[in-house]
Amino acid sequence: MLNVLNEVILEHEYFFQYEDERIASNVYLTSLSCALRKLASLEENGKRQALEKNQWLVKETDKAQEIPVLAFDRIAGKLSNGKRSCDMFFYNFQQEAEELHYLAELKNIDKKELLSMLADLGQDGMFNKVSDSVQLIKKELEFGGSQEHEELVCHTHFFVVYAGKNNVPAQRPIEMPGRRNVSRDKQGKQNRAGRMVTNSEKREREIYDRFGEWILKLGLKACREDLFPGKALPRARKIGQGSSKVRLYSIFSAHDFAEILDHGFFDMWKWGKYEDYFVINTL
Repeated sequence: MLNVLNEVILEHEYFFQYEDERIASNVYLTSLSCALRKLASLEENGKRQALEKNQWLVKETDKAQEIPVLAFDRIAGKLSNGKRSCDMFFYNFQQEAEELHYLAELKNIDKKELLSMLADLGQDGMFNKVSDSVQLIKKELEFGGSQEHEELVCHTHFFVVYAGKNNVPAQRPIEMPGRRNVSRDKQGKQNRAGRMVTNSEKREREIYDRFGEWILKLGLKACREDLFPGKALPRARKIGQGSSKVRLYSIFSAHDFAEILDHGFFDMWKWGKYEDYFVINTL
């Protein structure tokens, strides 16, 4: 059993040439497409391109450098068990009432790539990362606060931040505002292009729904929009008779997640004993 708090305290005594290799990190460092160690080994042209890719989230808000978070993949790396893991974890040290913990994956990809990851049950799919992370929390990690293991999972909400746009369906051209006129043939049937758009939207909804079912089976926490605000997909819905509308998980574009950071949602996070060990302002 790995005690994460003890590892964070031990790391605080060490000098790290590359700050993204610490567990006690920040949102910006956990969002990097290219690790700083690898970045340092690249030739000038490759380094310039990698640096640009690493800005995908922080270019939306400098606040990403200031928000503390636990680098979950660094935690998983301490165990050397080959499990995949998500990128970051907001651990609520003294969880109370309706407060949640948040497990998250940050991806510099467009919506088409995101949907492929959500639909993929294989090793490179999103579900594999979430499932392995849940198993680590349940069986192999201790965080030192008020909730651990099964209880911690039951109060954790999963979300994704990606570089695409939530309001533009995958593989669909951006249209001018106004009502769309669907062209039809002489028999009144919708043409092939129109059907492809409709099928694309339907497929997108199916992927969201199926991934939500998988998340629900893992025991992660659905949340109401008032508890975790922001412009997220999939849209909140009822999952039981008489229940409030909830999101089983949340998908934010980089722009929409930046608004959450800028509005201060994570500013007063209750990190407890972790508070003094985080890396901030590293850009």
